[in-house]
Amino acid sequence: MLQTNHFRRNALMRSLAMFSAGMAVVGMANAANCADTPVSGKRYYIVNEGSGLQIDVPGWSNTDGVGVIQWSSLGGPYNFAQQFTVESVGSGLWSLRPVHSGKSLDVYNFSNADGGAIVQWPYTGNPNQQWVITPDGTGSHKIMSNFSKKFFTVADTKAGTALQQSADQSSLRQKWYFNPVDGACKSLAFNNFMGYKKVLIGGTMPDAAAASAPFDARYAYIASNPMPEDMCARGAKEAGWWGCWSEKPGGFVKYLLNKDATATWENKSTPRLTVLTYYVMKKAAGAEGSAEAHAMNNASVLKRYLNDWRFLLQTIGN
Repeated sequence: MLQTNHFRRNALMRSLAMFSAGMAVVGMANAANCADTPVSGKRYYIVNEGSGLQIDVPGWSNTDGVGVIQWSSLGGPYNFAQQFTVESVGSGLWSLRPVHSGKSLDVYNFSNADGGAIVQWPYTGNPNQQWVITPDGTGSHKIMSNFSKKFFTVADTKAGTALQQSADQSSLRQKWYFNPVDGACKSLAFNNFMGYKKVLIGGTMPDAAAASAPFDARYAYIASNPMPEDMCARGAKEAGWWGCWSEKPGGFVKYLLNKDATATWENKSTPRLTVLTYYVMKKAAGAEGSAEAHAMNNASVLKRYLNDWRFLLQTIGN
């Protein structure tokens, strides 16, 4: 099959090249925005979860009826066209007022339609300027019009896209963070990546260093030739392959997994996450990138690579 199905083989090569360049078996997340519910009277940058862009009154306009957009952060404490005073108006309702103009965010012309524009307008206290702000449980919030019962929405993730109202779409483009202008935030929100929502502290370190603090993770770099044809996994000693870096095939990885799983700190169980970067093929190919993909066009090398990857997964699983 490898010799006769050219197109399928090339697609497989491109996919596997991503693995050979380096694979982290588990990922970690970076801190994003403030998860706090807004406090009445404070100023906030309002950031869309889907795009990472901020609500902005374009051109610092003071004109009634100007539609608000999403835009990248202008930076600094004086970008008042991206700052909004969040005011409680009672009964769980809020007004959102651009700091530079003192006006209010408003569903234009009392629209009930999906796509109705969100604009700035002098504050009237009418329901089309009142908003229900609801935490979604992950740190962001939904902002619903008290008049139309539709939600703050952006149609895409591009800078300059106008805000509009829309029925609930269960979309990140309808979720918003309230980041305090003064930076006073009690709890941070984290983007979800591979199921994780917190920063993990750790690094590459020997056992003694790993035991010196309650680290969350330990990182190991697996780089060697792929599994040799003589199947070192059956017991033959082959120092050039990661599977035989210890006396027993795969013992190096098993040792790390066990050591991290049974870690303690101050006599309490504090297991660490073992983070493995799998990086083979460079030696066989003689270089990185396209050379590795080219090397895997060799059926013998590809077989060794897949056997190697399978053996790693089996070692982790067992």
